[in-house]
Amino acid sequence: MKRLSLTRYRHQASILLKGIRNGNPEAMRRIRQLAFFSSRNALDLQHQAKLKHCLNVIALEQGFELWAVFKSDFEVCVMGEIASRYVGGYLNHWYARYADARHHLNLHQGYLLPYKKGPQQQYYVCEHAYIASFGFDPKAKEWGMIGYDLVQPVDRKARLALPKGAPLTPLDLRCQPLMWNHHTGGLAP
Repeated sequence: MKRLSLTRYRHQASILLKGIRNGNPEAMRRIRQLAFFSSRNALDLQHQAKLKHCLNVIALEQGFELWAVFKSDFEVCVMGEIASRYVGGYLNHWYARYADARHHLNLHQGYLLPYKKGPQQQYYVCEHAYIASFGFDPKAKEWGMIGYDLVQPVDRKARLALPKGAPLTPLDLRCQPLMWNHHTGGLAP
């Protein structure tokens, strides 16, 4: 199944809100998934439902409790996909376990990012030049607020507020990243 962009998910929420305002039974059923609206009558739903509630319904249908958590996880996943395919020319430190990656981050500094999602999630620690190649400002104060860790940030709101810097250039998109596998003592595939 192809994943939609956040803009498409927001659009789905807008359509849901229009359906609620028009009294669509399916839209009413969907908004009632939220505890706040579970026992409301149709007229209350039509007048009280807002876009923020519909965004939470979309998140719930994607397996997340809140839109903010879904959006945050979505952005990390997208960044991980970009990192695994496009940016290269940097030696990053790859780990199969988060605790090992976090330990490396604590000892050597850098930025801890996700490499793969799912049951075999992987992690890597990279340098500021690698972060800059994504278009993020590596010197932004928000990095300190999240503990330089996109996987388990200290402050989730600060992660969403990371300022963008210069955009990627076509040259940045040509190489695969080099990942050092600390378990085998060699480069990761």
